[in-house]
Amino acid sequence: MKKAQEEMRGKGGLCPSGGRILTSKVYTYIVCILVMLSLAACGTAGSPLGEDSTRLLRPVRSVGEVLGEEVAGQATAAAPTIPATSSIGPEIPAPEDGDWTDPPTEEERSPEMLPSPGQIIGGNVNNRRIDPSRPMLALTFDDGPSAHTSKILDLLDTYGGKATFFVIASRVERNASTIRRMADEGHEVLGHTVSHRSLTSSSLSERDIRREILEAHGAIEAIIGTPIAPMFRPPYGNVNQRLRDVSRDLGFAIVNWDIDTQDWRSRNAEAIHGVVEKNVRNRSIILAHDIHAPTAESMETVIPMLVEMGYQLVTLSELMHFSNKELTAGNLYTHGR
Repeated sequence: MKKAQEEMRGKGGLCPSGGRILTSKVYTYIVCILVMLSLAACGTAGSPLGEDSTRLLRPVRSVGEVLGEEVAGQATAAAPTIPATSSIGPEIPAPEDGDWTDPPTEEERSPEMLPSPGQIIGGNVNNRRIDPSRPMLALTFDDGPSAHTSKILDLLDTYGGKATFFVIASRVERNASTIRRMADEGHEVLGHTVSHRSLTSSSLSERDIRREILEAHGAIEAIIGTPIAPMFRPPYGNVNQRLRDVSRDLGFAIVNWDIDTQDWRSRNAEAIHGVVEKNVRNRSIILAHDIHAPTAESMETVIPMLVEMGYQLVTLSELMHFSNKELTAGNLYTHGR
């Protein structure tokens, strides 16, 4: 037996203790595994990256992702309160297909406290020498332009007055020359929706409301080539909480009136004159419609009467500026007092 064991030991079969033999190949394989495990452990512990070596597996962020975080940080910052002298509304380009399927992003929204009218009207304020100590009011005309608008513009030019025209977007393109004349002569042009549908109607979705406001705003800016004030007038003056909320989200103030000439009802120049004469007050906003011939006719006596009474005929932005009004998105304004 001893002789047999010696023979086997000489062949590398059994270990001295008499256990199962390990062949040279198996022994080599085990040694290699142990070496590899040892090196792996040392590599992790001794790596210059330490435990954070796994960052090498993280994807590199694009420039867009980095800028996206910065923009998001800016969007959540508190919006400053801006004094009552204004700038522009949100510049939200219409999609090529004309379909407003998504609400505006944070980057597209204006802060709740709107810029004031002063920057838009700055040149006019200095050139027109408006005296804030004297009475003033804003003549406003809805639903145009029309064939009667030019007559009103001629009268305003004769008496040195300015007005604000709330135009319907569907009329804008075919009356582009009139729109440009309004702007060139120092009048204010603002939106009165695209279709003149009531924005408080339950048949309109919030997307429909946004589209009515934004497309009218954009159509005007496209023609006159400069930004306009972030204000609009809803058809029929109809306002509810949903419209206020949408307007606030879009960054627009809502403007109605405190004197309705009732020209849409009477269609009579003398009646229109009588309503204005009886109800006019300092810093009023007067509603009329330049789509009616009697309205244009009435301005032949209304405009000179107001001038003789000492009123300065100013635009809405001018009225708000000199009334120290802070325009807040979603709020409704009916006068400058």
